[in-house]
Amino acid sequence: MDVSCQSSIASGSLIDVSDALDAEYDDYGPEEPMSSPVLKSIFVFWINPVATLNALLRPELTDTEIAMVESLPVNRYVGFLNSVYGLPFDDDPFLECDLHFVSQGGLQPTDHHRLIDSTMGVPIWPTTEHPLGREPITLTNPLPWPNCYLHTTISAHLRILAAEFFKSNIPARMPFSQSPHLRSLHTEDLGRQKALSASRVVQVPQVAEQHNDRPVLQTTLTHEEHLSYESDDPQDDIGDILLAMMTTNTRDSKLPMVDASYDLSLLTEVPDPRGYFEDKKALQSLHAEILRRRAALEAEEDAGWAQERKVEEERQLAAASAVSPGRPSRKTHYNLRHIFARRHITPDSGMTEDLRDGPATSPTRRPKFWDFFSHPREGKANYDGMASSSPGKRG
Repeated sequence: MDVSCQSSIASGSLIDVSDALDAEYDDYGPEEPMSSPVLKSIFVFWINPVATLNALLRPELTDTEIAMVESLPVNRYVGFLNSVYGLPFDDDPFLECDLHFVSQGGLQPTDHHRLIDSTMGVPIWPTTEHPLGREPITLTNPLPWPNCYLHTTISAHLRILAAEFFKSNIPARMPFSQSPHLRSLHTEDLGRQKALSASRVVQVPQVAEQHNDRPVLQTTLTHEEHLSYESDDPQDDIGDILLAMMTTNTRDSKLPMVDASYDLSLLTEVPDPRGYFEDKKALQSLHAEILRRRAALEAEEDAGWAQERKVEEERQLAAASAVSPGRPSRKTHYNLRHIFARRHITPDSGMTEDLRDGPATSPTRRPKFWDFFSHPREGKANYDGMASSSPGKRG
């Protein structure tokens, strides 16, 4: 399946198959828990910074680093579960999904840099006001806050940590009968985003780099790409979507981890969705700071080990080159040439006469070994006396 098909899933084309898959939630009894919120339900969620960074870091956070992370403020937001990735199981540690934000007091103002205008959304009944007069969506129960809107282009791709979610606690849910209405509005707003993007096509690369963490649509499709994905055969359409769901990487460690709850009383009013992206940016900055601290500590430890190795090598070198103070140097007792070349050897009488009778200009001759065998007995006696001091083998 091409990229546009998978992108269509993330941007709303998953609604038909999601309706079919999530229909089985009715099989769960009122007190039988699920591990994640059901599709098309409204819930409160917030970023879990410790779980998010533990998925990014190896090794995981230390106690000191956890204290740093827990100093971040915890801000809650209201979301609408629009689509899921992969086939969910009860024992999964998290659910990878796309959610759309719910806001209060109106839609976001027009911002061409973020590819947003003030019409991209739909009112939630009993709110009915909309710049284009769009018909509101109706939930199974009204929300506890007045003047609420569901955004069609401000979404987040994240992972919801597994917890116990009971069917009886679902505060509000969009009926599947309204899925076609929401899908058509979503497609219309994607076309508006395409028009905004085309109006500043030259500036798109710079803006994308500067605002990559801002609340823009995670995956923006062109109208042609969306239409090219549509199929005349609904069976082919569902089969392609199921294939994309099963081949989607559900273990992307870069996605934020969030906690979720059906308890809407956690909020007295609905926060601005842009705060979520500010929280995400702050967590990314803290992640970078932790990496810098770890790199500095590692460099310091490496320098300490290098210094210790240097000191040990110098100590071993000094020990190898030094002579022990109480140990005499070793002498060689078997080198006869060295013995007879020593100056303190006294020549015998025959050698003395030869030296005295020789010419005055002749140099002094060093006695040779064989001279001791060619002279009288007394010379040999001297040799025997000298040789007796050596334990070497006698000739």
